[in-house]
Amino acid sequence: MAVNAQEAEALEVKEEQYERPFVEIVKRFMRHRLAMGSFVLVTLLILMVFLGPFFSSFTERAQVLNHKNSPPFTNYVLEDPITEEGSNDVRTAQGTEVTWILGTDELGRDLLTRLMYAGRVSLYIAFAVTILGELLGVIIGVISGYFGGFVDALAMRTVDFLNTLPLLPILLVLTTITKPSVNKLILILVFFGWTGGARLMRGQILSLREQEFVSASKALGASNTRIMFRHLVPNALAPTIVNASLGLSNVMILEAALSFLGFGVQLPNASWGNMLRDAGTLTVLDKYPWRAFFPGLAIFICSLCFNFIGDGLRDALDPRAKH
Repeated sequence: MAVNAQEAEALEVKEEQYERPFVEIVKRFMRHRLAMGSFVLVTLLILMVFLGPFFSSFTERAQVLNHKNSPPFTNYVLEDPITEEGSNDVRTAQGTEVTWILGTDELGRDLLTRLMYAGRVSLYIAFAVTILGELLGVIIGVISGYFGGFVDALAMRTVDFLNTLPLLPILLVLTTITKPSVNKLILILVFFGWTGGARLMRGQILSLREQEFVSASKALGASNTRIMFRHLVPNALAPTIVNASLGLSNVMILEAALSFLGFGVQLPNASWGNMLRDAGTLTVLDKYPWRAFFPGLAIFICSLCFNFIGDGLRDALDPRAKH
């Protein structure tokens, strides 16, 4: 019994030591109040964007033309039923009293419902571009840093070339030529968005490839692929995670800028950027300011929260951090 007790105690100690780094990272992140508050706020916003439309009285494109540009908290009794898009199923029956919480737009569409559908597109683009761009950057960066020589020179000169290009004009030309869908826009942004992650990963790999554990892995016969992606990448991933969290806000603002200029997400798909474009005239800003205020507020809140989360992750993943 004594042996079993000692073995159980040893297993508990081992498990505690194994979990301790992750626990410490979580604790340090939770001590960052702005980061933790931003994480909660972004989580709630994502839940609202993806679940909210199921509980809305309106669909994305449902129009009430005789109540265009109604101000927030306007009550209205439906003269016609609201049906599901693509079917005759009734979502909201005729005679139901509804409230436009954020008002309506120039076609009498519920602004809150449209804002949630637009949020799905904007957040999808931000997360897809960031994840794919960082993934591509990690792969190119680890190969470049590990092999060095001609491979490294080719990869870094490609990075230098892409970084010298004027990004916004090129994006405007490409989106004009290709007339992109949402997925094409993501691919275009990924093509120009991987360079920062690749340079960051390369720098980490250059400092790690001469470490003793790499030499030991080679001596044991481990393949280059195993050494790169099993041993080097996990040890160099922390800065990439921080870079990705900070990059989310940049991608969101870039997509909003392209959509605002008319070269990003195209109608009938809604994004926060093209909602701002529709409300970008002086007449609308003067008479119906809520049409521009709420999409702009959504972009501002998400961008600010992503930056705070990035700051919190940077502090939490810093091995030198003690408080």
